[in-house]
Amino acid sequence: METAEEFTTGWKPVKKIPIKVPIETLLVCREISKEIKTEFAILLKCKDFNCSSDYVIPEQQVTYSSVDFDNVKLLEYRKQGYNAVIHYHPMDLKKFSGTDDEYINSHFDISILFCGGEFTDAIVNLDINNMRVQLEAEIELVTPNINIDKQELETKIKPKTYNTITKLGGGLIDKETVIGKETVDDTFPYDVYRLDRWRW
Repeated sequence: METAEEFTTGWKPVKKIPIKVPIETLLVCREISKEIKTEFAILLKCKDFNCSSDYVIPEQQVTYSSVDFDNVKLLEYRKQGYNAVIHYHPMDLKKFSGTDDEYINSHFDISILFCGGEFTDAIVNLDINNMRVQLEAEIELVTPNINIDKQELETKIKPKTYNTITKLGGGLIDKETVIGKETVDDTFPYDVYRLDRWRW
């Protein structure tokens, strides 16, 4: 019996748009916040919700509750592709304020809030039919890919082996000696054999 075909779009709803940010960017914000105790902002380049580690510090005037950009300079940065902003709340406010929405968030494709050493809030702006639609987002930290030469590890780093082990009371036993049901292992720490595991 044939199964009737059912309608499906294949789409899964997303409540928050994931934005990928290099972990180096988080570390940069932490270092700046050690020096600057007021609000501050940095700009990033993001494409398809993926942000690069490239950033600039734009000209800005700041207080403990506001960031005012030099709009002439800001336009130059936007032309260079810096379309995302991260700004800092020093007063432990982990959500965007109404002032943020009006003066910061609406002017960038992506806006991220840094507070308490972490990224705590984010939004994405999408231009649809002459409207700027603001959507909630969440940050996914991306760690760099570390490539190691496994062949070099195998050829240059080898476990040290012992042919004999010194008994606590003196004298030697062969490493293959079986005591009870356990056999002395090449890689087991020497001092652990002597003091903890074996009772002579």
